[in-house]
Amino acid sequence: MADTPPLTLPEALRRTLPAARWELTHTNDAGTRVYRSQRFLIKVHPRGPSHPLFSEKERLRWLAPRVPVPPLAGYAEDADHAYLALARLPGMPMNHPDARLHARRNADLLARALAELHALPIRDCPFTHTLTERLRDLRTRLTASGEIPTPVAERFNALVRQRPHDEDLVVTHGHATLEHVLVNGEYVEALTGVGRAGLADRHVDLAAAHTSLTQDYDPDAAAHFLDTYGRARIDLHKLDYYARLNALA
Repeated sequence: MADTPPLTLPEALRRTLPAARWELTHTNDAGTRVYRSQRFLIKVHPRGPSHPLFSEKERLRWLAPRVPVPPLAGYAEDADHAYLALARLPGMPMNHPDARLHARRNADLLARALAELHALPIRDCPFTHTLTERLRDLRTRLTASGEIPTPVAERFNALVRQRPHDEDLVVTHGHATLEHVLVNGEYVEALTGVGRAGLADRHVDLAAAHTSLTQDYDPDAAAHFLDTYGRARIDLHKLDYYARLNALA
């Protein structure tokens, strides 16, 4: 991170946000950088064929009156990058070491937060991320750099062959891992990283959450999550299928 250039905001955000010292806190393989000040977070992503920050901005606007998400503080683009500004909130992500001290409680909170999201009326949601779209997007990403390695191609082809015959469509988070759930004591402060939110099978979220709980906490917390969400609504075959899809995506 030491070689990363300092944050230079476009004029539109300089007019909106107060002057601040910005600290780089995170980068990822997709080129996204995350900065924070005392009051705000800013995500910066290179402009290109995809528009993940614009997608996240649109979903934040739709979700804000319905479920807890970070307040949108601004959005702007320049010739090279897109910028998404969010207000900082109290609490910590559920994968924080201190949050792991309350694994069972957090599993319960996560199950209830996802159940609330999944209960939103699907007719009102303008975004979709169905299985057909997910498989298409995954194929595009896998082939972008040339020939797919044989083991990866075999896993992808198995997902195509074994896809479920139906989808239990609900409003999903789309990437419901512990790092994308901000917990503040005994309640969920916000769902974060909602750029993939939209109509999809509920098991997209259930599989992501179950895998994350198993890996970051323990199998008992993951089992408690399923119990709290309601096992009558869970198809174990779909849970396995979407876990394999999430792992490849």
